[in-house]
Amino acid sequence: MGLQHVRRALKTELRAETSMKLFDETKKRHPALAEHETPLSVLAVLGDESARRWAEREALTRALVTEEQERPHSLWAALLLAAYYPMLSRLRHRIYGNDLDPEDLDQLVVSTFLEVVRAFPLADQRDRTAMHLRQMTQRRVFRHIREEHAARILIAPDDVSDLPPFAPDAWPGAPKPRRRRHKAGPGPVDCRDVVELLTARAAHLGQDQLDLVVTTMVRGERLRVYVERTFPDSDPDERDRIYQRLKRQRSRTIARLRGLLADLRCPRSATGGLCPSGPEKEEASDGQ
Repeated sequence: MGLQHVRRALKTELRAETSMKLFDETKKRHPALAEHETPLSVLAVLGDESARRWAEREALTRALVTEEQERPHSLWAALLLAAYYPMLSRLRHRIYGNDLDPEDLDQLVVSTFLEVVRAFPLADQRDRTAMHLRQMTQRRVFRHIREEHAARILIAPDDVSDLPPFAPDAWPGAPKPRRRRHKAGPGPVDCRDVVELLTARAAHLGQDQLDLVVTTMVRGERLRVYVERTFPDSDPDERDRIYQRLKRQRSRTIARLRGLLADLRCPRSATGGLCPSGPEKEEASDGQ
């Protein structure tokens, strides 16, 4: 069953009469749940990424994880999967290769997430639960693929040791290098060195921001291709809005990175990148 089918099944589970009864009984044990009439109300809050709802999202996530660990039920799994579906979908679409059937990859991501939930150390990790769930799921999925299937994947900064030297045409969607009349630019860059540098110097910027810069600036994937691959369920208008938002976010992140790397003698690339050798040029193409 693919992620789309899983998503539809989750909505059915959340509306079931048995789920409503269980939810009402469970609210007595968790103040965070007591404020909500239905599971769908909980899901709405978990989907609100505004800063003002952060504490509420944290409390709800921990309540759901506690229930799934102590009293496993399809309702808690459904709520967590539905709440984290965008994250799971992005993770799934970062995996390349033909070693596994697409639906098998979907199931791998879903089952790994639930394994992480059921083994999550609530007593040791007392805050930023959502971040830890995402990171632990991501690492386990990548580890499984590397060990069992040897698929080519898009690896997060935590796993840079396994990245090969950067070859621009090796990444899906990467623009083919143009022939230049002037002398050739510098040789291939070891992607691991670049990612390790960014991770060490700018980890506080957030992994999503670093992933965006690494994918589009270091590995050479075009931003529009990245948006289409990462948000496959969005319609064209929504993808265009996401593209514009990520384009602005990337520009802000690069500006902050330059300040963080100002004390280094950064190698200059033929196209400028993070360390331009001259006046910067605005992006000439809508697809970059």
